[in-house]
Amino acid sequence: MDVDFIQLVRVNADGMLVLDEHGTIRHANPAAARLLGQPVEALRGEPFGVPLAPEEVADGEEPLPVEIGIHRPRHPERPRGTAQLRCAPCRWEGAPATLVSLRDVTEHKVLVEELRTRQRRLRTLSAALQQAHLVEQARVSTLVAEAVEQPIRAARAEARAAGPAEAGGGRAGLNGSAQRIVNYLDTALRAAAEAREELAPPALHEGGLAVATRWLGERYRQRHNLQVRVRVEPGFEEPADDRLRGFLFLAVRELLGNVVQHAATPLAEVVLAHDATRGLHRLEVSDRGVGYATTRPHDLDRSSRRPLRGLGLFNLQEAVTHRGGDFRIESGPGEGTRVSLRVPSDAMRSDPGAEAFAPAAAAAEAAGVP
Repeated sequence: MDVDFIQLVRVNADGMLVLDEHGTIRHANPAAARLLGQPVEALRGEPFGVPLAPEEVADGEEPLPVEIGIHRPRHPERPRGTAQLRCAPCRWEGAPATLVSLRDVTEHKVLVEELRTRQRRLRTLSAALQQAHLVEQARVSTLVAEAVEQPIRAARAEARAAGPAEAGGGRAGLNGSAQRIVNYLDTALRAAAEAREELAPPALHEGGLAVATRWLGERYRQRHNLQVRVRVEPGFEEPADDRLRGFLFLAVRELLGNVVQHAATPLAEVVLAHDATRGLHRLEVSDRGVGYATTRPHDLDRSSRRPLRGLGLFNLQEAVTHRGGDFRIESGPGEGTRVSLRVPSDAMRSDPGAEAFAPAAAAAEAAGVP
């Protein structure tokens, strides 16, 4: 046996074992003895007893490394830990053997778990902020109906009552000044009604997601000259949960806004689908615009490694992921963009604010707003 090789194994900070063809330990360095909690002499001649090959995985997936429990006498704060195994063929005393390295990954696993915990907390916070945004929209919509539209209607009625027609002038029995006041109030009423609809669309509360999506498509045609084709696939069922309906509607609005801002195209398509067997609602927004590409890792979608455009898409991805869904982007320069998301149909049950849109619609009805 090469003396240099033996010396390298002896001084290596990782645990090193040499196993014969039967899995019996023929040599162990001091680090391996420390990790396994036994003297070197006690390890020699003993079966290792740990499968060296990782479990089989599906094609295209990376196998998980083999891990074993270890002793950590030098770390009293964590006296037990985990080591990862790496194997390589070698020869020992002229016979085929396997060199096994044991690397203490305890601290790495602790850091990874802490990172995952922080990510879960951030996703929970993101979802809570989005839900608070929904509730706040509903509250503001209620204020528009109660604190703006009602007083305007009252002022309009007073103006009509206080402005008798002048001789030979006026329209609908009003003098010129009173009529102008009524016209201004009518304009303010229309603006307030549009603002209320943007905050909490009655179409969503009264007609459901498909109706509200078509309404939104028409709004984008009028305001942004974007032709939106809405396709509702056969078997689509409206989300039973008001919160999920509101969440998907906000997603459509965010994605259509993304088309207007970045795609440079007059056409977009929205697809609504429902997989009853798997309990999923699916939403897809696509365009044939300029597309895009980026090499910045923090801009990439986790699933497809495609880029995210803007904070809105990032927040949307986080919200979908937090609720156990799937978020994907397909895009490329000159290829257009397709964003699809799938969300469990019961994803919102544990979230607060189930009636995020209902209060605004009810307030509008109470205010007599058409």
